Amino acid sequence: MICGINRKCSFLIVFGLLLPSKSFAATFAAPLNVKDVLILAEDYSPDLRAARQREIEAEKNIHIQEAYLYPTLDAGGVATTGFPGFNNQMSISGPGYNNDLGAQGMYASPYTETPAGGLTSQLDVVDLKIPYRIKQAKALYQAEKARTEIIRYKVDWDALKFYFHSVRDIGLQKVWDEILKVKTDPVYHKVVYFVNRGQHNMADELLIHDMVEEAQLNKEAYQALYGQAIEKLGIYIGKDSEDLAALDPSALSQDVLTVLTSTSVSAYISQAEFHSTSAHEFLSSRKAENYPRVTAKASVGGATGSRLVGSEDYAAGVGVSVPIFEGFGIESRIEQARARAKEKDEAVDSLKLFVAVANKTYDERIAYDSAQLKYLDEELKTDKDAYQVSLHRYVTYVGSLVDVREAIRDLERVETQIIDDKTDLLLALTSKAILNGSAVRR
Repeated sequence: MICGINRKCSFLIVFGLLLPSKSFAATFAAPLNVKDVLILAEDYSPDLRAARQREIEAEKNIHIQEAYLYPTLDAGGVATTGFPGFNNQMSISGPGYNNDLGAQGMYASPYTETPAGGLTSQLDVVDLKIPYRIKQAKALYQAEKARTEIIRYKVDWDALKFYFHSVRDIGLQKVWDEILKVKTDPVYHKVVYFVNRGQHNMADELLIHDMVEEAQLNKEAYQALYGQAIEKLGIYIGKDSEDLAALDPSALSQDVLTVLTSTSVSAYISQAEFHSTSAHEFLSSRKAENYPRVTAKASVGGATGSRLVGSEDYAAGVGVSVPIFEGFGIESRIEQARARAKEKDEAVDSLKLFVAVANKTYDERIAYDSAQLKYLDEELKTDKDAYQVSLHRYVTYVGSLVDVREAIRDLERVETQIIDDKTDLLLALTSKAILNGSAVRR
């Protein structure tokens, strides 16, 4: 085939420049299936690795809140000189988490002569905020796990999008290659044969030559696009594109859904519900600030001596704190927490609406592509018959080349549309599944 310096040849040169230097290397690689792509994408994703660390952070916050259920034990010592009782000014307390009530050892007593040292323990016997804050921390941990699933959904969706783009491009490249080799090129040689014998005019040769160039152009274009698409997929999953290849669309069906687990709850909704639970537990903890707090303390130690009072090496006591008036601070914090809880409740409804609309959008795509494929398969059989009949009529001098060209056009349209609809359908099916909580089976 010889093409002149025209617009189509210029396009061929441009698309040829787009081809990777080793565009055929992926032909010899084992094609990736949907499961392979999803696992590779999840294992490589920095976003998912960061999300798992946030889960650990949230889990440790549960342990921090549960620590308030246990007593503290601090060791300390002090040595002063000069003014008697100066050790009381040292404000010595241990590193314990609940020393906010000023738990100090006997060694900090103004009656103790230094050097002195000892152990101090404190326990919140009654603090109704603690159980609610533990529940809040647990809800936040579950919300963080749901957030990880949302990130997984986004990672999987991008991976599927890049993968099915590659599948579509390799499928279209093969369609145009078949059209070129099996349809247009053989017809071109037949037309040239008839024209050279004077049985048909030169216009037929030029017209069918134009179709050959168009098929060659599209084949090269989609080969270039496939090379770029597989490179993008390789970058996303952390693999060299030379070691990757996408499956042909004919090798894929709705069975790809079997690689996904079946669930019916979107992580978007789960995360919103856990945030709502957390906000309500926080509201309860704010309300608990109105209730009394009972704290027990004990200390044991020793000192050089004591002033004014008898020397004892231990002390213990129980204290009760009852809030009376804090300038309406507690009430304001309660109202603030209540507004936050209502906000999180509304967020649940908002996310349910988002997921419902997204599902309906996927349903529209699935319904459209399914209907298209149903009729396109039947139309393809008819177009193949029409091609054979029109070609037979042309070579037997009964029909014109117009009928053959029209039959080829129909075949091109239907075969490329089947590839587009099939890949769009599979992307919509898998995307809907992962939106609603499905994940790749490992």
